[in-house]
Amino acid sequence: MHPLSPTPISVLLVEADPEGDSLTGCLARAGGMDGVDLEVQRAGTLEEALERLAEPGIDVVLLDLALPDSQGIVTLERAAARAPDVPLIIVADEADDRMALATAQAGAQDYWICDEMRPGAVGRALLYAIERHRLISALRSLSLIDDLTGLYNRRGFTELGDQYLKLARRSG
Repeated sequence: MHPLSPTPISVLLVEADPEGDSLTGCLARAGGMDGVDLEVQRAGTLEEALERLAEPGIDVVLLDLALPDSQGIVTLERAAARAPDVPLIIVADEADDRMALATAQAGAQDYWICDEMRPGAVGRALLYAIERHRLISALRSLSLIDDLTGLYNRRGFTELGDQYLKLARRSG
């Protein structure tokens, strides 16, 4: 057990070949989890990942953006929409600064490049991503909900109204 994580971290590893070892091998080459216990689940397609994210219990997602049923930033956007309370970390084979920035803007907690992962840092990075996502969610909630009444403030009302208007337009 890691002193910062008394319970195992449930990780959903989403990669094109769940039986293969691209992300698994990448994590292994990074030198272990720095004492953090992980419970790893795997998904080979975005649809399979979305089904698992609909159920509670996933603490963090390691996501490959090149999946058989989804490519690029759309993959991240769909996963983030399905599970806004779960931090998403993108794992890539090569550096792409433009894509890294786009994923951060779309809500990813981090953008890992397999060859640049330092030994022993993976576990710590997972814990930090989870905590960072928790803090961002708390700040977002504070910006939308009045502390005294527990009701949406003007900003929250506007954002919720915009979402319902978009839904109404789509559904006719």
